[in-house]
Amino acid sequence: MPVPESDLRPGISAVVCCHNSAAVIVPTMRALAAQAAPAGCGYEVILVDNNCTDGTVRLAREAWRAGKAERPLRIVGASEPGLIHARRKGVQCARYDILLFVDDDNILDGDGLPALFALYGRQPRAAGIGGRVEPLFAAEKPPWFDAVAGTFACTPPGPAAELPGTRDTMSGAGISFRTAPLLSLFHSSLPLFLVGRKGEALSRGEDTELCLRMRLQGGELRYEPSFRIRHALRADRLNWDYVLQARHWYGRADVILRIYRDRVAGRAAQPYAERLRQVETRWRRLQESAVAAAPGGEEGSRLALKRSYLLGQRQGLLEMGEDGFESIRQGITGFFPAAQDAAAAGLSRRKGDGRAAVEDREP
Repeated sequence: MPVPESDLRPGISAVVCCHNSAAVIVPTMRALAAQAAPAGCGYEVILVDNNCTDGTVRLAREAWRAGKAERPLRIVGASEPGLIHARRKGVQCARYDILLFVDDDNILDGDGLPALFALYGRQPRAAGIGGRVEPLFAAEKPPWFDAVAGTFACTPPGPAAELPGTRDTMSGAGISFRTAPLLSLFHSSLPLFLVGRKGEALSRGEDTELCLRMRLQGGELRYEPSFRIRHALRADRLNWDYVLQARHWYGRADVILRIYRDRVAGRAAQPYAERLRQVETRWRRLQESAVAAAPGGEEGSRLALKRSYLLGQRQGLLEMGEDGFESIRQGITGFFPAAQDAAAAGLSRRKGDGRAAVEDREP
């Protein structure tokens, strides 16, 4: 059973969701074991076993013990496949009022938890805080990496990466929330529609759905680059085919996410026929280009990225169909009234806010 909101104590619950994470989990757990609890509050690590069969749990326990952590590691099971289901389980088990999602291949800086707790103290309006995610390469950095860093849940380089400010969405790597509003989001009568990773499938968008839901609940999200996490990137994913597959799945997720974005911006969400017409028109124009018609495209080609993204959108819309799409659109627009949308949109238009590094923005 979930911990009642009134019983949440000051501190941080770090939730690590795993599905066959043996190849990456040890550095993650060592870094968490080395963390000091922020002064005057508690700290726990919850490892969610989402049907692991490769020894992940054993390796995590061994790394935790070797790190001589001050507190025991909590291990809970989530049998339903999908990252969002594992995250829900972790949230339900959390004992503290701040919840930090740490991916199985994320390495937290040595003073990460005290730094995060201090940020929440300085930002009382923040319902969620995300930080700068820096890549840790297991192979040579590809020449096109910086242009698609968000695809790997890393912060794109540039001036915006140094500027704190409010955001509509943030990368799911190292994202944190106040636990109480996150619990209300997961217990909402409107179900979450995007499941996220299931095994090796590259399903995307579940982090963005959480962020946009939080915004529509009136929560403020902040990007704070002083909070840093390193993302260990697997060598087998540092290739252009992986990027194109990921962009395809971002396009599929955007079939639903665009509805939320319209609501956050205070706009009416487009009906199915209009969305499909726009996507079909853009797809037809792209297909008429001889360069775009080449299979895959050159490495680093923005045209190839756009083609994969549009193909994902088109296939997602066609597979969902008008009835399925309209059911979701009406559910979201009915659940979040226009007045709430306008208030949420105002948060992102404050003078001086930096631009978000949105992981599933269309290229």
